[in-house]
Amino acid sequence: MENSKVIQKRIALSLFVLIAATAYVAYFRSRSGKMPQQQSPELNDHLLSGQDAVSRALPLAQEWAADAKLAYTASVPGKTGASGHSNDWELYFVSSGKKGRGFHIILSDTLVLKSEEIPYIGKGGTVPVNLIPSEEAVNYIHTLKGYETEPVISTELFWDATAHAWRWAIKTARGTTSISAEK
Repeated sequence: MENSKVIQKRIALSLFVLIAATAYVAYFRSRSGKMPQQQSPELNDHLLSGQDAVSRALPLAQEWAADAKLAYTASVPGKTGASGHSNDWELYFVSSGKKGRGFHIILSDTLVLKSEEIPYIGKGGTVPVNLIPSEEAVNYIHTLKGYETEPVISTELFWDATAHAWRWAIKTARGTTSISAEK
Protein backbone atom coordinates (compact mmCIF):
# COMPACT_ATOMS: atom_id res chain seq x y z
CA MET A 1 0.00 0.00 0.00
CA GLU A 2 2.81 2.42 0.86
CA ASN A 3 4.55 1.62 -2.42
CA SER A 4 1.43 2.61 -4.37
CA LYS A 5 1.32 5.98 -2.52
CA VAL A 6 5.00 6.62 -3.38
CA ILE A 7 4.30 5.75 -7.02
CA GLN A 8 1.26 8.07 -7.07
CA LYS A 9 3.34 10.94 -5.62
CA ARG A 10 6.06 10.38 -8.25
CA ILE A 11 3.48 10.35 -11.03
CA ALA A 12 1.88 13.54 -9.68
CA LEU A 13 5.30 15.25 -9.43
CA SER A 14 6.23 14.13 -12.95
CA LEU A 15 2.94 15.48 -14.32
CA PHE A 16 3.48 18.78 -12.55
CA VAL A 17 7.00 19.15 -14.02
CA LEU A 18 5.71 18.23 -17.49
CA ILE A 19 2.87 20.78 -17.27
CA ALA A 20 5.22 23.50 -15.99
CA ALA A 21 7.74 22.82 -18.78
CA THR A 22 4.99 22.88 -21.41
CA ALA A 23 3.66 26.19 -20.06
CA TYR A 24 7.19 27.65 -20.11
CA VAL A 25 7.75 26.63 -23.76
CA ALA A 26 4.30 27.87 -24.77
CA TYR A 27 4.96 31.23 -23.12
CA PHE A 28 8.17 31.84 -25.09
CA ARG A 29 6.67 30.56 -28.34
CA SER A 30 3.82 33.01 -27.90
CA ARG A 31 6.46 35.73 -27.83
CA SER A 32 7.62 34.78 -31.37
CA GLY A 33 10.02 32.21 -30.00
CA LYS A 34 12.53 34.85 -29.00
CA MET A 35 14.18 35.35 -25.68
CA PRO A 36 14.41 38.97 -24.51
CA GLN A 37 17.64 40.53 -25.79
CA GLN A 38 19.89 42.94 -23.97
CA GLN A 39 19.55 46.37 -25.51
CA SER A 40 22.64 48.32 -26.46
CA PRO A 41 23.10 51.56 -24.60
CA GLU A 42 21.70 54.61 -26.34
CA LEU A 43 24.10 57.13 -27.79
CA ASN A 44 24.66 59.94 -25.34
CA ASP A 45 27.38 62.34 -24.32
CA HIS A 46 28.92 59.79 -21.97
CA LEU A 47 29.86 57.23 -24.61
CA LEU A 48 33.38 57.43 -26.06
CA SER A 49 34.20 57.05 -29.72
CA GLY A 50 37.08 54.77 -30.69
CA GLN A 51 39.15 57.87 -31.43
CA ASP A 52 38.38 59.25 -27.93
CA ALA A 53 39.50 55.98 -26.35
CA VAL A 54 42.77 56.04 -28.32
CA SER A 55 43.40 59.68 -27.35
CA ARG A 56 42.93 58.82 -23.67
CA ALA A 57 45.06 55.68 -23.76
CA LEU A 58 47.96 56.79 -25.99
CA PRO A 59 49.79 58.88 -23.34
CA LEU A 60 49.79 55.87 -20.99
CA ALA A 61 51.08 53.63 -23.78
CA GLN A 62 53.82 56.17 -24.54
CA GLU A 63 54.94 55.94 -20.91
CA TRP A 64 55.42 52.21 -21.57
CA ALA A 65 57.30 52.92 -24.82
CA ALA A 66 57.89 56.33 -26.36
CA ASP A 67 57.30 54.94 -29.87
CA ALA A 68 54.06 53.12 -28.94
CA LYS A 69 51.68 52.63 -31.86
CA LEU A 70 48.08 51.45 -31.72
CA ALA A 71 47.58 47.92 -33.06
CA TYR A 72 43.94 47.29 -32.17
CA THR A 73 41.05 48.70 -30.18
CA ALA A 74 37.56 47.34 -29.62
CA SER A 75 34.45 48.37 -27.78
CA VAL A 76 33.23 45.78 -25.29
CA PRO A 77 30.48 43.64 -26.88
CA GLY A 78 27.04 44.34 -25.50
CA LYS A 79 28.09 47.75 -24.21
CA THR A 80 28.22 49.50 -27.58
CA GLY A 81 25.72 52.12 -28.69
CA ALA A 82 24.08 52.37 -32.09
CA SER A 83 26.83 54.70 -33.37
CA GLY A 84 29.65 52.37 -32.35
CA HIS A 85 30.49 54.43 -29.27
CA SER A 86 30.99 52.76 -25.89
CA ASN A 87 32.09 53.50 -22.36
CA ASP A 88 34.24 50.38 -22.28
CA TRP A 89 37.22 49.86 -24.60
CA GLU A 90 40.17 47.49 -24.88
CA LEU A 91 43.31 48.77 -26.59
CA TYR A 92 46.54 47.08 -27.65
CA PHE A 93 49.72 48.98 -28.44
CA VAL A 94 53.04 47.82 -29.90
CA SER A 95 56.56 49.19 -29.99
CA SER A 96 59.38 48.46 -32.42
CA GLY A 97 61.74 48.35 -29.43
CA LYS A 98 59.75 45.66 -27.60
CA LYS A 99 59.54 42.70 -29.96
CA GLY A 100 56.98 40.07 -28.95
CA ARG A 101 55.52 42.39 -26.32
CA GLY A 102 52.50 44.65 -26.31
CA PHE A 103 50.71 46.98 -23.97
CA HIS A 104 47.11 46.21 -23.06
CA ILE A 105 44.79 48.89 -21.66
CA ILE A 106 41.17 48.58 -20.53
CA LEU A 107 39.23 51.83 -20.26
CA SER A 108 35.85 52.39 -18.65
CA ASP A 109 34.61 55.95 -19.04
CA THR A 110 37.66 58.01 -18.15
CA LEU A 111 39.13 55.40 -15.82
CA VAL A 112 41.97 53.05 -16.68
CA LEU A 113 40.86 49.73 -15.22
CA LYS A 114 43.93 47.82 -16.35
CA SER A 115 47.24 48.51 -18.04
CA GLU A 116 49.90 45.89 -18.44
CA GLU A 117 52.67 44.63 -20.68
CA ILE A 118 51.68 41.34 -22.30
CA PRO A 119 53.09 38.86 -24.82
CA TYR A 120 51.82 40.17 -28.16
CA ILE A 121 52.78 39.59 -31.75
CA GLY A 122 51.34 42.16 -34.06
CA LYS A 123 51.96 45.39 -35.84
CA GLY A 124 50.54 48.83 -35.42
CA GLY A 125 50.62 52.23 -36.97
CA THR A 126 50.05 55.88 -36.32
CA VAL A 127 46.34 56.63 -36.25
CA PRO A 128 45.78 59.11 -39.08
CA VAL A 129 44.01 62.42 -38.64
CA ASN A 130 41.73 61.55 -41.59
CA LEU A 131 40.25 58.55 -39.78
CA ILE A 132 36.55 58.20 -40.47
CA PRO A 133 34.44 58.20 -37.31
CA SER A 134 32.80 54.99 -36.16
CA GLU A 135 29.38 56.52 -36.88
CA GLU A 136 30.29 56.73 -40.57
CA ALA A 137 31.44 53.10 -40.59
CA VAL A 138 28.20 52.00 -38.87
CA ASN A 139 26.13 54.06 -41.32
CA TYR A 140 27.90 52.39 -44.23
CA ILE A 141 27.29 48.88 -42.81
CA HIS A 142 23.59 49.75 -42.48
CA THR A 143 23.44 50.43 -46.25
CA LEU A 144 24.40 46.82 -47.01
CA LYS A 145 21.63 44.39 -47.92
CA GLY A 146 20.59 42.42 -44.86
CA TYR A 147 22.37 44.76 -42.42
CA GLU A 148 19.94 47.71 -42.62
CA THR A 149 18.51 47.25 -39.13
CA GLU A 150 21.18 45.10 -37.48
CA PRO A 151 22.11 46.39 -34.00
CA VAL A 152 25.82 46.99 -33.42
CA ILE A 153 27.41 44.55 -30.98
CA SER A 154 30.87 46.13 -31.04
CA THR A 155 33.23 48.18 -33.15
CA GLU A 156 36.90 47.48 -33.74
CA LEU A 157 39.65 49.60 -35.19
CA PHE A 158 42.62 47.53 -36.34
CA TRP A 159 45.85 47.89 -38.25
CA ASP A 160 45.83 45.78 -41.41
CA ALA A 161 49.51 44.88 -41.64
CA THR A 162 49.15 43.47 -45.16
CA ALA A 163 47.52 46.59 -46.61
CA HIS A 164 49.36 48.97 -44.24
CA ALA A 165 46.06 50.68 -43.49
CA TRP A 166 43.50 51.13 -40.72
CA ARG A 167 40.14 49.36 -40.92
CA TRP A 168 36.91 49.46 -38.95
CA ALA A 169 35.20 46.16 -38.18
CA ILE A 170 31.55 46.39 -37.19
CA LYS A 171 30.16 43.33 -35.40
CA THR A 172 26.47 42.48 -35.60
CA ALA A 173 24.53 39.29 -34.91
CA ARG A 174 24.59 38.70 -38.67
CA GLY A 175 28.39 38.83 -38.85
CA THR A 176 31.38 41.14 -38.89
CA THR A 177 32.02 43.48 -41.79
CA SER A 178 35.11 45.64 -42.20
CA ILE A 179 35.75 48.77 -44.22
CA SER A 180 38.63 51.15 -44.71
CA ALA A 181 38.92 53.53 -41.79
CA GLU A 182 40.78 56.16 -43.77
CA LYS A 183 39.20 58.84 -45.95
